[in-house]
Amino acid sequence: MRWWGWGEDGHGDAPLPAGAQAMLRARLGALAPRREPVALADVRLPEPALAPAVRERLAAIVGSEHLREDRLARVTHAAGRGYHDLVRLRAGDASGAPDAVLFPGTAEEVASLLRACAHERVAVVPFGGGTSVVGGVEALRGPFASVVTISLARLDRLLAVDPVSLTATFQAGMTGPAVEAALAAHGLTLGHFPQSFEHSTVGGWVATRSAGQASSGYGRIDALVLALRVVTPAGEIATRAVPASEGL
Repeated sequence: MRWWGWGEDGHGDAPLPAGAQAMLRARLGALAPRREPVALADVRLPEPALAPAVRERLAAIVGSEHLREDRLARVTHAAGRGYHDLVRLRAGDASGAPDAVLFPGTAEEVASLLRACAHERVAVVPFGGGTSVVGGVEALRGPFASVVTISLARLDRLLAVDPVSLTATFQAGMTGPAVEAALAAHGLTLGHFPQSFEHSTVGGWVATRSAGQASSGYGRIDALVLALRVVTPAGEIATRAVPASEGL
């Protein structure tokens, strides 16, 4: 997504239709001129606070090329996409940016990062597609001296498909379009279509018990999950892939 809003560059850049502008003027009065976002170079960021020794330890786990501290990486992981988030980002306020962004490529790397961060007293924020509208991806430091974001962008594969049982195993960083494209190759669909479908991820859906505009009939994510493997700072939690049953 754009660092300052929804969508990608080139999408939705056309002005509001005249009819929509007239309706807004009738409801709100005279409209202020369109206000463009500030330049990326002008976004206000806190100084990085990750200690060199901690940075070296984390880079050794994921590889130095998968630990990013550049302006673009920090700004794009500074906030979600709620209204207040977008207003702040467009105005150049990225005060919630993490000190670094880590991109693990395996569940084992995620576990190693969490153990290292717990030992070094570094706060961790998990990040899927960044579509949160409730502040869930903002890098709040709390009592910790530093905070990092762990992006699941590299955990983006379909691992297995069982066409008989109609089950599939996904990594948590797969976006909605990637899920549907991978399943379509097997003649299948997941059928989960939240409004954030293009940019949200499997892990985010499950973590937030996601629903979509069509979920009143079919497609609530909690009704589609059979089993989970979850890496936490305290260890791994894995549930068995057995048939679900409805409570009486």
